[in-house]
Amino acid sequence: MASDLVFYRGPKGSSDHRVVRLFDALHDLDAHPMASLWEVLDTVDHTPDALGVVPIESSIDGELMSVVDRVLFSTTRVLFAAEAVLSESIAVFAHRADAVPHRAISHPEILQICHGYIAMNGLQSEVADATSVACEIVRARRDSQLVALAPHEVGRAYGLTQLDDDAADIGEIRTRYLLASQRAGDPTGRDRTMLAITPPRDAPGVLATILDAFSTHHVNLSSLTSRPLRTNDSTPHYAFVVTCDGHTADDSVRAAITRVLESECAVRLLGVYPRWLGPEVCTPFGEMPRGSVTMADAAHVLDPPRVGHVAAR
Repeated sequence: MASDLVFYRGPKGSSDHRVVRLFDALHDLDAHPMASLWEVLDTVDHTPDALGVVPIESSIDGELMSVVDRVLFSTTRVLFAAEAVLSESIAVFAHRADAVPHRAISHPEILQICHGYIAMNGLQSEVADATSVACEIVRARRDSQLVALAPHEVGRAYGLTQLDDDAADIGEIRTRYLLASQRAGDPTGRDRTMLAITPPRDAPGVLATILDAFSTHHVNLSSLTSRPLRTNDSTPHYAFVVTCDGHTADDSVRAAITRVLESECAVRLLGVYPRWLGPEVCTPFGEMPRGSVTMADAAHVLDPPRVGHVAAR
């Protein structure tokens, strides 16, 4: 890619900064922090050669639809051209090995993820802009009662001593990032295509029509999310954000998209990029949702306990 600038949500040393190195296209590029993801996306949208790294899914929160919405409704030129997954676990770091922790400092999301560890050890919480900032504060204050909750790589980079491992008690935290550009990725044979599909209003069975367009042409959908749209008369209207296997250069994907367009749906291309070959984002919980049943226990699904008539005003 012909760009010398890549932008990320700062500060320096944040997870958004650390993921830059995982994108082959960004090696040796000049990385610049920005105050927010919205600033990153706006810069890419208005600067032809700019690139930006954007978190899109995490093992804790699932798909980050607020980011998708910002792309859908606030940009016109942003295309995702690559993906990468940052995998890290959270450890407890102190200035010295004999520290007696009373307070824990970290990014708000990490504090929330590690709430069990914080509560079990009776710690007070202190907020930092990033885990790197938290480690810097612990190193600078030299306070034996203060610990940083941070990825192993970050704590070691600041020369801190590890007191405990896996404070989140979920193993790895994985976050999937997309590379924002104004260009799509070239075909590689292992690609994904991301689309926003908006059907006509008051079109019954439209989701089935969209699904049939892909299944007819043997195109696998790996993700589908509906986004309710605001309408003046409050009638339901939705946009569907879908990710499918394949590249828009593939005959099957082209045929599926063409069929969707022929059904009078509007389509926005959000990205075409090579699939990440490392570990993908997944829930840190068990393989099967609790309470799932098979046909032998179908009554649990078909005839659940009822609460009676409860009307919403």
